[in-house]
Amino acid sequence: MISYKKIVEDFETLVKNHKQINSFGHGTLQQLIYWTTQIEGAENTTNKAPIYPLLYLVPQSVSRGEQSLTYTFDMVICDIDASKKEPEYNRQIWNDTLMMSEDVLAQFKYSVTTAQGDYYRDYDVILPSTMLPFSERFDDLLIGWTTSLQLVIDNPLNRCIAPYKPFN
Repeated sequence: MISYKKIVEDFETLVKNHKQINSFGHGTLQQLIYWTTQIEGAENTTNKAPIYPLLYLVPQSVSRGEQSLTYTFDMVICDIDASKKEPEYNRQIWNDTLMMSEDVLAQFKYSVTTAQGDYYRDYDVILPSTMLPFSERFDDLLIGWTTSLQLVIDNPLNRCIAPYKPFN
């Protein structure tokens, strides 16, 4: 069975194997804002600022069907704007982070071997997916894309495994 924890671990594994995305995090948008304001230049640990580009996963909702669960996430992929608002540099960041977003979607949709992560076996990505650009949204002056991502997991509703004591 694929759990929420397993989904997050799979995203983290995907980030570790991507050649351009350097950090992964998950939680609320407020936690992202706090995380990105940590001490600059500190060693990258779970309590320090991320190394960019960053993929940050924000859970939104879970929809239960009789045979499946549909998890909805906002996937934020961003880089820091070190250019002081030079339009050409911003265009490059938007370009690169959009391509990274597409890499993640393609990996979940089409990786069919163990060497590729085998996400196809466990997940069905609902397409089309909406990608919204942003800039200067966080304290670090980040630029990137927020992708609304829906993952469908086969998981039949099963009363037999529910942890109930006998009813009187």
